[in-house]
Amino acid sequence: MKALVALGALGALLIPTVSMAAQACSDRAPSAITAVDPDSLKCQKTIAKELGKYAKTKMKELSKCRLKEPTGTCPTAKATEKMEKAALKTKEKITKACGVDSVQAGLSSSYGGSADDTLISECGLSQYAVETEVLVGHFTGIATEDPFQETPKPRAKCVKDLGKLGQKYVLGQLKTVSKCIDKAMKDQAAGNIADACVGQYSGGVFVPPTDVKTAESLDKLTTKTEEKIAKSCELTLLGQTDPTFGFIRSVFACSGASTEADLQECVICNGWNGVLSLVDAAYGEDYDAVVVPGAANAIQAAVTAASAGDKILIRTGTYDEEPTFPVLDNHGVNIPIGTDDLSLIGCGAATNDRPFLPAADLTYDNGMNAVSVDGLTFQSLRFEGWDDNGIFVSSATGVTFRDIVDNGLEETRYAVFPILSTGILIEACTLEREDDAPVYVGQSDGFEIRFNDIRRGVAAIEFENSLNGFGHNNYITENTGGVLVFKDPTLVDQSGDHLVLNNVIESNSTDNFGSGTVAVVPRGTGIMIVSNDNSLFEANIIRDNDTFGVLVIDQSAANTLVDPDPFPVLSGDPDTFNNLIRRNFLLLNAQAPQAGIPVFADIAMAFGTDGGNQENCQTANLGSDGVLFTTAFPFGNGQNDCDITP
Repeated sequence: MKALVALGALGALLIPTVSMAAQACSDRAPSAITAVDPDSLKCQKTIAKELGKYAKTKMKELSKCRLKEPTGTCPTAKATEKMEKAALKTKEKITKACGVDSVQAGLSSSYGGSADDTLISECGLSQYAVETEVLVGHFTGIATEDPFQETPKPRAKCVKDLGKLGQKYVLGQLKTVSKCIDKAMKDQAAGNIADACVGQYSGGVFVPPTDVKTAESLDKLTTKTEEKIAKSCELTLLGQTDPTFGFIRSVFACSGASTEADLQECVICNGWNGVLSLVDAAYGEDYDAVVVPGAANAIQAAVTAASAGDKILIRTGTYDEEPTFPVLDNHGVNIPIGTDDLSLIGCGAATNDRPFLPAADLTYDNGMNAVSVDGLTFQSLRFEGWDDNGIFVSSATGVTFRDIVDNGLEETRYAVFPILSTGILIEACTLEREDDAPVYVGQSDGFEIRFNDIRRGVAAIEFENSLNGFGHNNYITENTGGVLVFKDPTLVDQSGDHLVLNNVIESNSTDNFGSGTVAVVPRGTGIMIVSNDNSLFEANIIRDNDTFGVLVIDQSAANTLVDPDPFPVLSGDPDTFNNLIRRNFLLLNAQAPQAGIPVFADIAMAFGTDGGNQENCQTANLGSDGVLFTTAFPFGNGQNDCDITP
């Protein structure tokens, strides 16, 4: 970290009184930014300017694709070509402006510590690519379909405008902040320029930058964006068939929103967080190690040498890492991590050339592994064929898996595998062919799974014996089953209080090639809920799953459904209680059910005779021919009791 002197002339400006926004966003401060050498001004300005241009192209093309193309097909080859062309153009311009070693050395960011000018574009672009992917997820969602067709024109306007307004907000705020920073650097301002030009949220309140003109511009755009969102997505006088639902709840952008105020908060808070990430990558990059391809055990060496708070940028390349400790019975861990608050950030995402960690000759358990380590971020890393897991994390607080790419080759159990943890975020990952679950969260409390593309696994996403999960905006196809929310009797006796919203779960009819508990998931299951409580499943598109759209079942009924019994010993609380399956769109499920399954339907609820009153509800679910509602086993007294509010 570089020492900073006290803020000089810029800090002497009057602190503005504008508030920027009424939103109470999460606290976050920008990274420190200091002036570059005069000879490096053009280089630094070019970095920020060209990265900003790339961000504009990436968001525009991806959002436009999702508005025009069928769900699950974006980015198309045409959109990918445009985005990668923009990335290459950005790399060329940055290399030209920063190609002289003395110029690069004059940068105040850590890029100044390297003589490799391709490092800046490769790693900066990669972070911009991932951040803009997430922003489009917030502003447009992974689907723009309108399956309900009740208020098509107002909904279509809201969807289209949210995408545009979110992009304009981010790019406008980024331009305003960059203009201030560039001027401060030109004036050789002392101290932390971020205080004068960026601002931050603290205590849920926005603390504006000390530069008055910048603060006013930020506030003006925020107010204008909020007003336009309210106008575009107005809910009143639209003749809603179901006014308690409202079309906003079916919009995949800003998942979980139900009012214009919710949408405003979503765009402003997520947008501002994105602005800070982009500014940090362009001006405030700070790390203590750059991992270069070709060196034996390069990633492990960097991890071992790291201190808490470090950010390691991992260059494009193939990493054949060896374990740093003896293995037993041909098993071990490839890269163990033991340092808190560590970020492992792969480069090359903008051109689909992430650092690649293939399974080694020995049969290692995990590609990366961390136990009782907090504040970890894994980003833009590619795994393939690991015997057990791509990344395994246990007993952690605050762990992020972002833009992880994994092909399990039907050998890997879990691509992303956090257990016994809190504060988990899994987003923008592309995962396929795991023989249990590409995404698994177990025995954890408080997690979000969003914007992922998951294909050809067994159970795409598993919430196992966990609480307070939020799964939304995931595209799930060609798996055996889509989302599995369940309780395993051998683990902690808990499962509930989840939200599963705005996912597209289609064509999950691959033959089950898993083992253990997951082997009982019927081929062609959209959502399977087993011994889970107090959860909401809403506004999902569930179609073309051969056996079930949604299956709600308890452990004793599962034993009757499948042979041999998947739950020979029941949990202390085996019931499936108080789950609400509401306002989902179901189409062409249960058309070619798995042989031997006695019940198949768009929605099926099956409970054993000892289940009692389990009080689950399906209501207002729609399909082209109406919803099939089938029962195969005796219920308790409340087989469709809709007087519940998960």
